[in-house]
Amino acid sequence: MILCPFEGCGDAYLMGRLFDEYLRKERIDTEYIVIQPSEVGGRILKLFGIAPIECISCEEKNAILAFGAFIGFTAANMTVFHFNSGIHTGIMNCVEGIHNIDFFSMFSLGRLNLDVLALRVPHFVAGAFLKRKLIGQGVREGKTVILFPRSNSIPSPSEEFWKKLSIELKRKGYIVCTNVIYDEEPVYGTIPLQIPIEEIEGTLCFAGCFIGSRSGICEVVSSVDCKKIVIYPYGYRWGSGYVDEYFNIRNMQLCADMIEISYSQEKMLLAQILCHF
Repeated sequence: MILCPFEGCGDAYLMGRLFDEYLRKERIDTEYIVIQPSEVGGRILKLFGIAPIECISCEEKNAILAFGAFIGFTAANMTVFHFNSGIHTGIMNCVEGIHNIDFFSMFSLGRLNLDVLALRVPHFVAGAFLKRKLIGQGVREGKTVILFPRSNSIPSPSEEFWKKLSIELKRKGYIVCTNVIYDEEPVYGTIPLQIPIEEIEGTLCFAGCFIGSRSGICEVVSSVDCKKIVIYPYGYRWGSGYVDEYFNIRNMQLCADMIEISYSQEKMLLAQILCHF
């Protein structure tokens, strides 16, 4: 059993990138099952061809972790695929960002002790979403910005900021959409889209631009060939460092063309983003 104890998109994405190397290092060539405590995390792992995957609840995940800690993970035939599972390794969150170590390095070196030689890449699918939702709603190829304004872990700019950004982008001739999950409200005046994670590459390539608060979705779109702008709150601590250094996509060498902006004032952030259009 291989357990990813976190439900975040970024955690699942990095697990997918490192999975082959981990199997090689541990000489795992027998049957295994991957346990993932979120449905979307399981779908991300499937983009890497990983199977079989069993998606469980957080309560079930906590029970499995407690069981492994009680009898021993080796005895339970279990591997915890994360540097900070909350069981015996919780201290690892105190060294996140220390000496400029980044999120990816904490995975590959801090937990798995991997000297990464090769990385599995995700394989997105081209489905019916583009024709059904984008073209049908007047979205123009290469002239559309899709906003991803929310983050579960890191503070995001205000709703008023996103509204002002949308207004300014429209003045420049862009169509503006908001990716929404379940019953979330879109940014005022934008087109709401519920983009399947499997089709996010084709959607963004067609639209032309991604702008988002730093969240796990930024890892997922790091390889997509479009304009990508990621927003960080300046001076926000994470472990022993700051989010704009620890979670920096370029530092993790996941993407060379990501535009990453740290802000302290939303007025200045607006100008920093608009100068790229």
